[in-house]
Amino acid sequence: MPGGVLALRGSGPDGTWEIHPFGRLGETRQTKAVTAEAAYDLASVTKIFCTTNLCILARDRGLIADLDAPLSAYGWQGPADTVSLSLRNLLGHRSGLPAWRPLYLSGGEGRSARIAIAKAAILRERPLFVQGTATLYSDLGFILLGILMEELFGAPLDDVFRREIAVPLALEAAGFSPLAEGGFAVSGPAKGTPVAPTEDGFRCGGPLDLPGVPILGPVPTGRVHDDNASWLGGASGHAGLFAAIRDAARILDAWLAACHGRAAPVSGAGVREFMSLQGHEGERVRRGLGFDAIERPGGKGPLFGHRGYTGAAAWLDPEGSRAMALLTNRVHPTARRGGMDGFRAALMKSVFKGWRRGGEGRKGLAKADFVGMRRQSGHLEMWRAGGRLTNESVIGGDWRRKAGCRRDAMWCGDADVKNPGRETGAIAHRHVSRLQTAPGGGTLAAVWAFRESVAL
Repeated sequence: MPGGVLALRGSGPDGTWEIHPFGRLGETRQTKAVTAEAAYDLASVTKIFCTTNLCILARDRGLIADLDAPLSAYGWQGPADTVSLSLRNLLGHRSGLPAWRPLYLSGGEGRSARIAIAKAAILRERPLFVQGTATLYSDLGFILLGILMEELFGAPLDDVFRREIAVPLALEAAGFSPLAEGGFAVSGPAKGTPVAPTEDGFRCGGPLDLPGVPILGPVPTGRVHDDNASWLGGASGHAGLFAAIRDAARILDAWLAACHGRAAPVSGAGVREFMSLQGHEGERVRRGLGFDAIERPGGKGPLFGHRGYTGAAAWLDPEGSRAMALLTNRVHPTARRGGMDGFRAALMKSVFKGWRRGGEGRKGLAKADFVGMRRQSGHLEMWRAGGRLTNESVIGGDWRRKAGCRRDAMWCGDADVKNPGRETGAIAHRHVSRLQTAPGGGTLAAVWAFRESVAL
């Protein structure tokens, strides 16, 4: 990824946020340094920041009386297999609907026509299993939920988000379709807000390896990267939201405030209901309602949040009043880059480990044996304690063998050919990056993901 912004919240009702921008907005365009004001495409984090938030509000106001009621209770008509699906199972990805379909190929003039086309097409799908018996992550379910929220609140999704979430929380750079007239939800035209680019060679149509899909790119800066969301006018229940890091922090703060009985747009009872694990103990995958969940050992409650395809992530610890958010554009300049899952997993593991040990902010990372972060060649280097080797082991030799690492290990650090013998860090890494030439003739490896450390 070219860069991003990491935010960490300390514990307690008055916990403060530490914000750490790194790298650049883009590599081939928008090459300015990242600032805390930069807005990013949140991809599937839209599912919790917008759609799940609105479902909680609808529940609070009685617009949703029973989460177990079927879609037919809201006047929806269609095949019995789909109109019988409950909101609970749609929110928990337990409806049986397929993960994805190329709805954008369906045509249609104008957003209203496309909403109707998408609704009808998804309701024609045959669930892959009986609802409530298994878990299968589905964009289609959240597209339906977004359409339902428009019907319940009586306005297009972007207007509902602006009215019900952005304005009450004083969000400054969050909203759908920042290129559209009027820009972001509150801040006005997007020209005043830096927006990170996404793909250069944009594929209009879903999974990266789908054959026969033309490259139409690049995606204009500020247009949602997701194909189905773009087809739906940039605003959908599953993707489309853009936000800057402080807006992400305000949304997370509101949920934590509600959980602990403080003033918030949503109720504490509503947030706790949606942050309850669905399914049965022993199931391999368990989620909340709308929220992804990470169960923790030791009897402590789970962590709730979500990840996005573009590289974004947001997580909170309701019991400890801690939270974190990461905004990146790992799909720039191409979505074929690997390593993001490993990067986020390692980062979250370090943060959560620091939380367990009572650490706050960057100190929490240090307590998790997370040595530090720095900008390096436009990337974020993540240094984790794991051993030492000298650059003599790296320059002109088989450093993996000399360091005693496995074949998939990766060297991390600066090797200064002018000062042989200087120590550098070393970590194990499943996604081996090419070594790059540094200014002055040294060698470095820009690290954007790692999984484990090794003792050398």
